[in-house]
Amino acid sequence: MNVRFALLPFLALAGLRAAETVAFFPFDEPVGLYPSSVLSDHGPAGIPLLLGPGGSIVPGKFGGAFSTAPQPPVNYPAGSVLFGLTPLPVPPGRTVEPLHWRNARFAALLTAGETHLRKEVSGPVPTATGLNLGAFDWTVEFWYRGEPASPGSTDALVFEIGKGPRAENDHVTALLLAADRSSFRLVNQPSGTRATLASDRVALTSPARWTHLAFVHDAGRGTLSHYVDGRPAGAPVAVRLAALPAGPESYFSLGRDARWERPLPGALDELRFSRGVVYSAAFSPPGTQVARPDAGAPIRPPSVTEPLRFAAKPGATSAVVVALGSAKHLLIDDALFPEHTQVAFVPTPPLRIDLVAEITGRMRKHLVAIDDGAGLVRLYAPLDDDRLGVLTSRNGLHFDPPRLLTTEDAGTPSVFLDPLAPPAERWKMISGFGDRGIFLSTSPDGYTWTRLPTAVISARSASQSNLFYDDQRGQYLGYHRTDIGQNQFGKTERRFVMTATESLRPPWPFTPLTQADYERTAATLRLHRERPWYLDNGPLTPGGIGLEWPTVFRPRDGFDPDATDIYVPKAVKYPWAPDTYLAFPPIYYHYEGTQPPTRRVLGDRGRARGSGPIETQLMTSRDGENWSRHPRPVWLGVGAYPGGFDVQQTYMAHGMIRRDDEIWMYTYNSTAYHSGGKERKERRAIFRTVSRLDRFVAAEAPYDREATLVSRPLTFSGKQLVLNVDTGASGHIQVGLRHPDGSTIPGFGVDECVFVNGNELRYPVEWQPHGTDVSSLAGRTVQLVVRLRGARLYSLQFVP
Repeated sequence: MNVRFALLPFLALAGLRAAETVAFFPFDEPVGLYPSSVLSDHGPAGIPLLLGPGGSIVPGKFGGAFSTAPQPPVNYPAGSVLFGLTPLPVPPGRTVEPLHWRNARFAALLTAGETHLRKEVSGPVPTATGLNLGAFDWTVEFWYRGEPASPGSTDALVFEIGKGPRAENDHVTALLLAADRSSFRLVNQPSGTRATLASDRVALTSPARWTHLAFVHDAGRGTLSHYVDGRPAGAPVAVRLAALPAGPESYFSLGRDARWERPLPGALDELRFSRGVVYSAAFSPPGTQVARPDAGAPIRPPSVTEPLRFAAKPGATSAVVVALGSAKHLLIDDALFPEHTQVAFVPTPPLRIDLVAEITGRMRKHLVAIDDGAGLVRLYAPLDDDRLGVLTSRNGLHFDPPRLLTTEDAGTPSVFLDPLAPPAERWKMISGFGDRGIFLSTSPDGYTWTRLPTAVISARSASQSNLFYDDQRGQYLGYHRTDIGQNQFGKTERRFVMTATESLRPPWPFTPLTQADYERTAATLRLHRERPWYLDNGPLTPGGIGLEWPTVFRPRDGFDPDATDIYVPKAVKYPWAPDTYLAFPPIYYHYEGTQPPTRRVLGDRGRARGSGPIETQLMTSRDGENWSRHPRPVWLGVGAYPGGFDVQQTYMAHGMIRRDDEIWMYTYNSTAYHSGGKERKERRAIFRTVSRLDRFVAAEAPYDREATLVSRPLTFSGKQLVLNVDTGASGHIQVGLRHPDGSTIPGFGVDECVFVNGNELRYPVEWQPHGTDVSSLAGRTVQLVVRLRGARLYSLQFVP
């Protein structure tokens, strides 16, 4: 089953012949898009244009639009030729300086040349595409919002395709707007054509009006026609056109010519090149030609099911009454019990680890685990050439062979079930694609996928993103890697930012930052010198995510060892209790480029330890944004695993499976160190971890003395209080209820509580002589007092 694009269909809106889309640029990327970002083509070839410092995305007729308004000025730092920060001299026999950031004033560009720069976005040779207009039927159309002509105005370029080398000759086909804005001129050097097409000066100089413009070449008749808002602008002009010959350095430039001059005023929206005659007579201008303009949007508006009880709020104090109701509360921290003595909040690693299968084929390490709701456990994984694959199982231990789902690169995907989606889009996936950005794909069944062609985030993906819907915030939360951070030794420090959006429809909310914004942050946070961060990859490759969203996962100075990374958070909202967010990040301990030498030496090649080991730790949160880490005991460590694996890297799959009272998670483990090369024979395997329900962190009391917990004032509903506890054989817990003034509620004091003793998930609390019934206190403001010794308390809940 192959992935599909959401493509503009074959069209024959008013023409005599069918027309096929060559390229369609809706320009629906976010306003303020950075230079070096991709402008997505919704046509079948997916031809990428790179936005330049001489262009920008502005509000358009249907979404975004393209403009030659320049980007904010930047003081470029020193750097490499590859990243466009050091110029090269003009080559012998040439007149034009090779491209670099300081001379890259293009507006939007596709080029086969400039090979001295980093070019990670694969695109076709322009002269080998249907953009190379010649002796065939073709149509070019777009919406245009003009500007009044000013004194000294020159001809302005709509687009130019050249044989190359850029600006070294006149071997071009170009469409230009006349200086007086009354006509267009098509220049086709191979045929010697310079055809003038009368237009509508009033329409082309109105900044308050969007005008549909079409240019139609009928090769059989040898004519070129021009339409303004669906009306012929004049008689067809006789032409005989020819395509440019192939050029190894050919280019296509939009809005500015090969020297980045003659900028087009105003803005363009929905630029489409078609092979065929689309219009042959007067027509009504089309609406948006985006095939699925609402794809990715929820079928109903998000809403908050219940407010977050413990989110950080300005001015909030522990005296605020918690409306607990009948909600289950996990003791992942002291949010409900700010007053405590002799208690530690300690992680509880998995109860059991099972070997699922040894990996023998090609599979990347970032997996996703999903319960499909029909009894199947699905493990999604990047397989051959990063194409999406899936393994399925009924019992969670024995999986069917991998099934390949896509033919194109799916990067390191994040897959989830969207509760607000229409049935055809119930399954969602975000992933990097072709180094162009982070994209959304949809599916009705999780097997057949459609990728939406506009990126949700127009930044290069650096690793797996995590995404889920949060019913308590009424938002989709996403976590995405940024590499702008520096560690204590000047190397990259992996960090993760958080996005929050009420719709997955691309693009997602984005606020661009200036260089001054970055410099202010750099005064208090270690950052690489390429600021803004889009400078990192040069003018022809998208930059990574920078500081545009809040950084919520990062190493902590003074807490973590120097040069320690958070690789991917693997963050989830726990489905079986509110106010609970869990993350299982791989923690990367670096050897290379560190101090002291006695640590750095571990990375010597002869030791076969690569660049360092990776373990998995547990993190917790009450709102998905503010996180606490529980490093020890480690959630999944290095060392011996079932099946004789001496593991040095652990990567939890994103997602959880519940079966009865067990929580299953999956992990991709390797016996090799990170970047270990071939010095050490590698074995890889998928393991299943098994935890008991809700047992991630415990409020733990010592064995040799009593500990206490005192809750915030709360109200509840229900008849019984049940605890998830493990006291062992010789520990105990007692619970009392008291008034907010500290006085005991008669009959429900701590001393009247029958000892809680055992290892149970739902232990009912009992008082003498009242028994377990607390319904007489329901709705009243009370406090809980917990006395425990040699015991672990995981969760509590008032139940009917």
